[in-house]
Amino acid sequence: MIGRVLGLDWSQVNLNVITRNPPSTAADYAGFPVMHDADPISCIPVSICYSNHGTVNPAQPKMDDQAALSRL
Repeated sequence: MIGRVLGLDWSQVNLNVITRNPPSTAADYAGFPVMHDADPISCIPVSICYSNHGTVNPAQPKMDDQAALSRL
């Protein structure tokens, strides 16, 4: 709950990262939030599916989370 108050909750999703339509770019992966409502069972840990083959760290705060943290 405190994360939601601070603006660190589930943000807009780049659905093409999940659906692959249109093909995802590095920017899509970089902006894809770690918190989502559901992931495929094969995505444990989450970095298997959302790291763009290891080029993006899915644990790094995304741009909207970085903005919320900077306001603290």
